[in-house]
Amino acid sequence: MGIIVTEPELLPDEQILWQRAIERKLGPWPWSKKEVTQIQMVTNKAVRLSHAHGHEALDLSKIHRIEITDRHSRSEGTFRGYSMGARGSGVRTSWGSGEGRSRSYGDLVFFHDEFAVFTLQDVEDPTGVRNLIRASNPHIK
Repeated sequence: MGIIVTEPELLPDEQILWQRAIERKLGPWPWSKKEVTQIQMVTNKAVRLSHAHGHEALDLSKIHRIEITDRHSRSEGTFRGYSMGARGSGVRTSWGSGEGRSRSYGDLVFFHDEFAVFTLQDVEDPTGVRNLIRASNPHIK
C-alpha cells in the first residue's frame, strides 16, 4: 500500500487559483495503478505542496517576481482513415479525419529580491497561471 498524500489545508480567506496532482505508476504496464506522490496548489495567498513528508507553503507576500523558464509546447494528433479500391474502372472510396492539439508548458520560478526561492516545474499554460497569481497579488511583477 502506498503513502497517502492529502490536500494542504487552506486559510479561511484563501482561494485556489491552480492545482495539480503528481502521480507515479506502481507497475511497468500501461494499465498499472497510479498513486499520488505530490499535490501542488497555488492560492491567492501561497504556493502549497503536500507530499509524503508533510506540507510546505511559500507565502506569496514575500515574492517579488515570477519568471517563466523552459518554455516549450507539446503537440498530439490523431488521424483515422478508410480507403477501398478496385482495378480498372471499378469503385474507389476514401474517407479521412484528423485532429490535433498543442499546449504550452514551462517552469514558474518564484523570486524574493533577486534570489530564486522556489520552482514549479512543467506547468501547463504557465503564462495563464502567472497572470492569475499577479491578479490576486499586485505587488508581484
